[in-house]
Amino acid sequence: MVPQEIPADILAFLSQRIDSVPQLETLVMMSERADRVWTAQDVATRTYTNAATAKSVLDALHRHGLVSIAELADGFRFGPRDPTDVGRVARVAGYYRANLVAVATLIHEKAPAPIQEFARAFEFKKDH
Repeated sequence: MVPQEIPADILAFLSQRIDSVPQLETLVMMSERADRVWTAQDVATRTYTNAATAKSVLDALHRHGLVSIAELADGFRFGPRDPTDVGRVARVAGYYRANLVAVATLIHEKAPAPIQEFARAFEFKKDH
């Protein structure tokens, strides 16, 4: 079976906001339990990584504006800065479940995260 072409809005979201499959997996997991506060250890346990890796994933998702810091020390919760991202994440999650290989391949073929972070340093930001 030939994978369908990734819809433009999902492609843009993945290209601009997700640097790794663990980030996407964590985001999907957190979005499914938006009421829950997640620590790095919680994420590590659920994603079969260590706490340091999980913390870096959570920090990256926070930098991308997809999770917020919770009132609990060292806790995070699904809470995008942009409310329209709630729907985007749900759409991405559904597409990912149905097209896991295509999405994972896309993410793996992207430039490594440190290069993306360096490039983002040169993006123009509008003043708030």
